[in-house]
Amino acid sequence: MDQDDQELVTQSGWGRCRCHARLDALEFKLSKSQRKALNKWNRFIIYGEDNVTAPSSKTPPSLIDLVHAADSVVLESQKRQPVHRLEVTLEPSSFTEEKYQLYVKYQQSIHEDTGNTPTGFERFLVTSAIHEEPIVYQNASTSTTYPLPTHYGSYHQMYRVDGELIAIGVIDILPGCVSSVYFMYAPEWNAWSLGKISAIREVTLAKEIHDGGLESMNSLYMGFYIYSCPKMRYKGEYEPSYLLDPESYTWHPLETCIPLLEKSEYSTFNESNSDKDAMSQQDMNQMQVVASIEGGKIKIASLESQESWNNSRSREQIEAVIKTFGNGLRDDIILSL
Repeated sequence: MDQDDQELVTQSGWGRCRCHARLDALEFKLSKSQRKALNKWNRFIIYGEDNVTAPSSKTPPSLIDLVHAADSVVLESQKRQPVHRLEVTLEPSSFTEEKYQLYVKYQQSIHEDTGNTPTGFERFLVTSAIHEEPIVYQNASTSTTYPLPTHYGSYHQMYRVDGELIAIGVIDILPGCVSSVYFMYAPEWNAWSLGKISAIREVTLAKEIHDGGLESMNSLYMGFYIYSCPKMRYKGEYEPSYLLDPESYTWHPLETCIPLLEKSEYSTFNESNSDKDAMSQQDMNQMQVVASIEGGKIKIASLESQESWNNSRSREQIEAVIKTFGNGLRDDIILSL
């Protein structure tokens, strides 16, 4: 799947962890608690855990500079000697025993999940359908302060302190968004609000890519948002955020959605309830399906020619799935029934 199709899938709520919440990266502003967590982390890295204060600056740093303030490459360029060495690097997703052991420790401690396997980890957080393709930055001649990714694809954002792997952010980088897939950390680092730190770094990455010359990049997709689940409400603390309407697949400001979700766990946010991108019956009939596979060759046919499409019960189930794709993906999806 190329990055454009993957983004259409993500925008329709079909991400690797189905996306429902989107944060506007270009308009994002740190809240008081988010800034406090970031400053606390930076002070710890630079001055040590016992240092509760740090030299003040007359000119407040930009969001991007504040996020990178404790990075080892930045401090080394400034000839400074921090107490701890923080390395945050971006690498294509891959399996290593070190990553897997961190995942196992995180799942057991935070989620009480003991049924983990290397195969399950690789399937969940390593394997990806996204093809790596070069990112074309319009300002290619303009140098950037911090390194930017060169390709679209699936990545692991690695957090190391003094050489120890303490956290991994699993993300997809697409033409219009950075999609947050999963985040894990060593439980002994729980006091440092690494979940907040990672979300801030991810939305900042989207802004950096945009400022570097990819104008279509404007969002951080934050995955599931279930209002009735207290553990997920933190996503609403990042502003401005939008929720995906479950019927029209359009985006709506979070603040207008909350009153509706307080009344009902399932609610449409689109008052007009009209979907300009909905597929017509004729469009559905002409969708492509896998008719047969023989000798390594796949034979394609139209959906209307399939027996399951002419069965009312199975037809209803198929319609429920393909309606979520919208016209944007109609010609790019091949169904396997």
